[in-house]
Amino acid sequence: LFPDVGKRQQYQITRELLHVDIRYSTESLKEAVHSCRRYIVGTQPLFVIVTMVEPAKIRGIIDGVRQLHRYVGRASTKPAIIIFNVQGYSIAAQSEEEKIAAGFLTYHNQPYYDALRSMGCIVVNWDPVGESFAQALQRQRVGG
Repeated sequence: LFPDVGKRQQYQITRELLHVDIRYSTESLKEAVHSCRRYIVGTQPLFVIVTMVEPAKIRGIIDGVRQLHRYVGRASTKPAIIIFNVQGYSIAAQSEEEKIAAGFLTYHNQPYYDALRSMGCIVVNWDPVGESFAQALQRQRVGG
């Protein structure tokens, strides 16, 4: 997308996000940011990261966010980063007990969400079973 402002640009971004081709990679977020640095340096794009924030992955996510901070435009401006946290525990939960445990694990991860928010990220918890990506995106846009 070409740089622009206003509702039309917001609509184009939303439309593009809904039709993103999802690919899996063993590359860390930090490595992915580094490999795309020539597209990032000196710009102020919106970064959308879809992942599952959990203890085993938090260090890599934080390192990747720091890498984004290094490559974005002015040093005084934080990059615009939205992290869609896939509620994987909720997806796997089938019984009522498992759903309660999933809620507990999500609550247990709250310090990680807070750490990412303190770095300027917007963290949106997303349960793909109960909500489409479009609904989560709309909820984030409204400020939920």
